Amino acid sequence: MRHTYLSAVLFLFMGLPTTHAQNMMHDVWLSTPERHAPYLTQTMRERVLANLENGIVENTENLLKGECRVEMATDDYLRAVLGTGITLEMKLFVLDSQTTMPQNSWFHPGDTLLCVVKTFNADITESIIEIGFPDWSKMMVISQRSKLEAFLPDSLSKEDMSSIADALDPFVISVSLCEDEPNFVEHVCIPSWCDEEEKQKLSTLLVSRKRRLCELLSFEL
Repeated sequence: MRHTYLSAVLFLFMGLPTTHAQNMMHDVWLSTPERHAPYLTQTMRERVLANLENGIVENTENLLKGECRVEMATDDYLRAVLGTGITLEMKLFVLDSQTTMPQNSWFHPGDTLLCVVKTFNADITESIIEIGFPDWSKMMVISQRSKLEAFLPDSLSKEDMSSIADALDPFVISVSLCEDEPNFVEHVCIPSWCDEEEKQKLSTLLVSRKRRLCELLSFEL
């Protein structure tokens, strides 16, 4: 009897972290500051999340009549459309001990952090990246410092590299978050004004890069 009681208590406590994780991204979304989800009230945020959870394929209009929806939500990831050409992604991750942080840093190994990526799809697709705590405190904008050479084959000649750099001027990187792992993927944006032949050539040469979310913080050291 005592063994059964202890097993039941152990099972209960083992289940607590999972329940907390399942609610965490839900809470993060509902507490999203207006600057990250403009013109989307608390009631609207609740509605788009409820639509997804109930399997309802339906957009919700924001205060400017833009169509919004949550496309995916898991324990630690959420992707939402905030109107025409704007995507918001959120990912919870744990800062690992391999990431060297300065002594005066807000963040420390073992902290659960929130990465937010807002992507604007226009003539050039561009992303804004922020990292902070899940309660939206201490959010900091992350600068992208990757070089064009990192996305191209080493075998390219200097002339070809120069030609590609001209075609991709301005050089812009967009970012997407991985749904099921604490990683992000960098993509070089091909401007919409390139002709189809040039787009095809660039698409063949350029590669995307998958990296750990913790590396984003190393950019700011």
